[in-house]
Amino acid sequence: MPMPPFGGSGGARNDFLVRLSVTRDCHRCPSSRIREDVRVHWAYLARMDSAHKYTVSAFDSKRCAEFLSGTAGAPPRRELLMGIAHAESVAPRRALDIGCGPGKEIVALLQAGFDVVAFDPYQDMLDRARSTVDCAFDGQRPALELHLATLEDFAQRIEPHGFGLVHAGFVLPFVLPQSFPEVFARVLEGIAPGGVLVAQFFGPDDEFVRNAAPNTMTSQGEEEVSRLLSGLDILHREEVNRAGAVGRGVNKWWHVHHVIARMR
Repeated sequence: MPMPPFGGSGGARNDFLVRLSVTRDCHRCPSSRIREDVRVHWAYLARMDSAHKYTVSAFDSKRCAEFLSGTAGAPPRRELLMGIAHAESVAPRRALDIGCGPGKEIVALLQAGFDVVAFDPYQDMLDRARSTVDCAFDGQRPALELHLATLEDFAQRIEPHGFGLVHAGFVLPFVLPQSFPEVFARVLEGIAPGGVLVAQFFGPDDEFVRNAAPNTMTSQGEEEVSRLLSGLDILHREEVNRAGAVGRGVNKWWHVHHVIARMR
């Protein structure tokens, strides 16, 4: 999902790590409740302000609700499935899902044999992701960590060359412009040689970018995207500049660079 660019605005911050054994209701499962003891190792790592809320300008609660409504029941993104196909033999078999949203891409990565580290700044999104994975892996123990964090916070913790696949689905545009160079460099540093990046960049014509407050979103033109990807081999690249919708929901103008690339 698109994710906001920064963490708490101040106050006491709390870093914590919680490991849970999960037995949860799941409305999408055949049974109304998962009765097996699903021992999924959920790791929550959060930097929070005193009100335990993130301050979000470019992706507020209304836009988040529109995203969830418009994408409910949708399959994993096509570009991620293409990226997984290109990553059949990559090592390590470890994937990073940036701004994981309700978790459908997490399931696709786990089913492809990846251990997954995923994060999102919205607790509601992590709860949905947890439920989605519970439904898909009833009674099993997928190798998954879920973190509550923004990309700017989590970028400092990305292990160099630690991932065979990195998925940044409609996330990078919500990084603050002044933070983007360092954050994106750390994302690239986390990809192992031969590993795959699946990402979207917004162009300047995108409606979200045009309507955003100054210096709250990042956009790139065609040449800038090429420069950012100069250290990778392009496997797939597509530029979309047209009217569309947020999933099957609210209409908007999209200007998006879809990219799948391999680290040299």
